[in-house]
Amino acid sequence: MTSELLGSGQIIRDLVGFENGYWAGAPGVFYCAEETAWYLTYRIRRPRGVVPDRGGEARIARSSDLEQWHDVWAVTKDQFGSASIERTALRKGRDGQWRYFVSYVDPADGRWCVSVLKAASIEKLNPAMAQPLLRPRRLGWKE
Repeated sequence: MTSELLGSGQIIRDLVGFENGYWAGAPGVFYCAEETAWYLTYRIRRPRGVVPDRGGEARIARSSDLEQWHDVWAVTKDQFGSASIERTALRKGRDGQWRYFVSYVDPADGRWCVSVLKAASIEKLNPAMAQPLLRPRRLGWKE
């Protein structure tokens, strides 16, 4: 990552629409040294009423040169049974397993939670196998 690249303000993910309410954001990045590649996690936002609307989709893109990025995985809020996906992060553990951390609205109680998906490859991350990490009740939060 160079200051020139950061200073250029280069757009690396296009919007999926150009009217008000569309954006790509909530980014996170992970460098995988064994692959000499960068991974970008980001969220796609669409206006209410445009399926999948607000908080409706999150993606992972890969780059080996920080200029060309290719989406390698995506998930929608429906796959979590959720009203919205918020922020995500990606890491590869010493055990070789990928971990995708995701904050979303828990369909059980309508409050935000954080879960993790684990897999040997990014393509095998499965939202149906999400394991809860943080829930408001467990933290002692009250309504």
